[in-house]
This record gives sequence, C-alpha cells and structure tokens, in this order.
Amino acid sequence: MAYRSMATTGDDATDEQIDELRKCAADPVYFIDTYGWTFNPNLLTEPWLRFKLFEWQVKYIRWLEGRFDAREDGVVLKAREVGFSWLNVAFAVWLW
Repeated sequence: MAYRSMATTGDDATDEQIDELRKCAADPVYFIDTYGWTFNPNLLTEPWLRFKLFEWQVKYIRWLEGRFDAREDGVVLKAREVGFSWLNVAFAVWLW
C-alpha cells in the first residue's frame, strides 16, 4: 500500500510518476500488464517473461477483483500450466 499513499501524497515524485502510480493503484489489469513478469523454468535461455495478459486472464482478474471488493468467496475450475498461480500472485502484489 506504500505506493498507493505515495500516489496521493507525491513524496519526491514527478507528476508523470504520480500519474503512473495512480494508474497502477486504480487498475490491477493495467498494473499486471504493464509491470508484471512471470517465470518459466522450462525456458532455459530466457525464463523471465513479461506478463502480457490474454483476454481470459483479464476477465479472471476482473472477476477476482469483484470477489475481493464484495468480500465474497469464489470457486475456479482451472487447468495446470495456464498461469493461475501467477495471476493470483500478481493480484496479491497489486493489493499490497
């Protein structure tokens, strides 16, 4: 939450940085798509990859945000190796 307070107080930040922090604080999809990285140990040469969200991942993040805001539980049917763990980690980092 420190970046969220910085976004509103402007502690030693430029106007562009404050605007960027506000965008990140307001939208988990923007934050994840712009600053998120994922790790795939199967890719030996370059295992770190930019997190560019697919449409279904955007829908999932929006759904997850809705559950969080409403303080509701949710159940997800998922498959392996499609990024659900990374999506949940990225969402948790956005909340932090």
